[in-house]
Amino acid sequence: MTRKPVGLQLDTVTAALASCQPALKATDVGDKYVIQGRFHVHERITGAPTDPPISIYEVEIWLFPEFPDTEPRVFEIGRRIPRDLDRHMFSDGGCCVTVWEAWLATAPRTSFEAFLNGPLREFFLSQFWYELNGEWPFGEWSHGMKGLEEAYAAVLRVPSEGRRVRAYLDVLSRQRPKMRRPCPCGSGRRLRDCHCKEIMALHQQIPPPLAARMWRRVRH
Repeated sequence: MTRKPVGLQLDTVTAALASCQPALKATDVGDKYVIQGRFHVHERITGAPTDPPISIYEVEIWLFPEFPDTEPRVFEIGRRIPRDLDRHMFSDGGCCVTVWEAWLATAPRTSFEAFLNGPLREFFLSQFWYELNGEWPFGEWSHGMKGLEEAYAAVLRVPSEGRRVRAYLDVLSRQRPKMRRPCPCGSGRRLRDCHCKEIMALHQQIPPPLAARMWRRVRH
């Protein structure tokens, strides 16, 4: 059996499931936890798990001990959702749940329970709503690189222009942004004379390792 790195423990996973998704069960398979069962979509996050769900999806989740540094893999195994990128689904049943780094940068809490009640619930609630109305209730990002740039731009609160997004992430990936360098907004002025306050606020929100990870994903 592959040795599992120290990190997220099975009892923490089990407690989170019992709290908000008791129809899901977790199994330790060595290098990850495999979670299977029925994901209940409740209308309200604060509703009790025993409240009647508005919809149910059959799922399998691969959860890694390095969570939240490593994104879980989520599969819809009941074949209710078409395997179509326009439905944010891959051909193997994998779900494009969210732009992971954008969630890490904006979520008040990044626990496994917060993931269940946040991105995962919103994904399946959106699918349910789309089935009924043909539209996405929370909006949607584009596919591929464009979608990454849109999501990161929303976090940075800048226009979703790839060059601008990369410039901001390059600055934020440094342990201490250099005030003498050009401002990433493109004004031509030094950072200290331009968007210094905004950059320092973002630097507090987005740790340099996370900013570097985001920068690597959109670098091309």
